[in-house]
Amino acid sequence: MTLFGATVIASKELGTITFSDDDIVHRVVSCTWSGRIERGTGIWFDLDVEAELVDTSKMISVHAHLSSTAWSGRCYGFLAAPISSPLRWSEVTSTRYAFDTGDFESPELCAFGLYRTAHQHTGNHSLAIRRQSKKPTFKLDWRAEIGDLNEPGDYFASFHAKLIGATFDGIHFPAGTTQRDAVDQMTCYVHDADKYRYSKRKDSVAMLPPSTKAK
Repeated sequence: MTLFGATVIASKELGTITFSDDDIVHRVVSCTWSGRIERGTGIWFDLDVEAELVDTSKMISVHAHLSSTAWSGRCYGFLAAPISSPLRWSEVTSTRYAFDTGDFESPELCAFGLYRTAHQHTGNHSLAIRRQSKKPTFKLDWRAEIGDLNEPGDYFASFHAKLIGATFDGIHFPAGTTQRDAVDQMTCYVHDADKYRYSKRKDSVAMLPPSTKAK
């Protein structure tokens, strides 16, 4: 698909995002889901989702970017499993995660930032991750409220993301981490850490749950 000079390639259907203040469906063109260890707290999940709305009749292209990784130091993802309750991969798909609930007082910090025509804050998230029937992929049902960075505590809109075909990119570690080191670091945070599979990436390494295919 060409968006007025920029080409976006989505090799498979990835779902949609709808925003309450325009009530128009945006097609998801990319989705990355990964995990990381934050020492002393637990396993955190990150998501980076990009979507496009294209109105060719009016020559309008609207880009939406929802992410915990795109703006370093401003977004922190969400705690999927605290150290007091190590991650059980089988329970990820039976949990509804709620985070960043209530009014926000620090608009520069949030679990996920949103950029449409300007940077925005998100909060009061509700996220369910489920396996897709007869497929090795996941579907995510994700709702949250949207606020203006200049007016902390005041939410003016919401979004509903229905993501499909998602894959888990593993728990990430810095490049050069050995499999043994990764397993040792995971032991306090993940059940059955020794059953996770080691996968080297360009700038990192990842540990994949037993049911997740290596890239």
